[in-house]
Amino acid sequence: MHSCGILSSCHGTAIGCSLSTCWLKKERNSICYTCNFKIHHDNMLAFDIETTGLSDHDKITAASVYDPKKNIHETFLFHENKDPSKFLAYLDEADVLCAFNGARFDIPFIQKQWNLPTIQVQGWILKLVDIYDMCFHVFKRGFSLNQLLLANNIDCKTGTGKEAIDLALNQKWKELADYCMQDTIKTYTVTNMTYIEIPLLFANERVFMRNLEFCKHGIKSASDQIDLQNM
Repeated sequence: MHSCGILSSCHGTAIGCSLSTCWLKKERNSICYTCNFKIHHDNMLAFDIETTGLSDHDKITAASVYDPKKNIHETFLFHENKDPSKFLAYLDEADVLCAFNGARFDIPFIQKQWNLPTIQVQGWILKLVDIYDMCFHVFKRGFSLNQLLLANNIDCKTGTGKEAIDLALNQKWKELADYCMQDTIKTYTVTNMTYIEIPLLFANERVFMRNLEFCKHGIKSASDQIDLQNM
């Protein structure tokens, strides 16, 4: 087993998380790592957004927030230029945030759409638990939310990001709101697990994990050579 003490999403947050990497199983040319998360806060707010696309001119169509311990379960629709202040207040006031690819997509998109000051979004980053971003820094590989859900025996999403774009284009706002909230709840559920299996594809290759480096903070952990072909 190889382990390294990390800071959530590699952003220097005070949230305590540990990542233990362990070869768990090999099925269909894939490897799952087990991650052991220890989050030292009782309350964690999950959030997710939907957009009209990925380009600079696209807009946010919906956003959901979810924290069952505080009875927070709300979706906002922005097709009529609705004031985002309540949604943003949820992000500001949360003890801990969680999102899937939130550090790379959701938060930058939110900042751009509403022209938010950097100091505000930095506050969100510093309290963010983002499984995707953390694992991308460690393993240099990504995966979809559905792949993560499947690896942890959680039912998959009922739609895709492309379908969410189509829902907005066809003005199916209730369906869009339901889809956004479903993503948010599933993100909360998998992030809140004590042991999380991370799906990483390493088909028939020899992997060397040496001087594992978190570039932003210079945190390193040396590990031994791992030969997947002999597993």
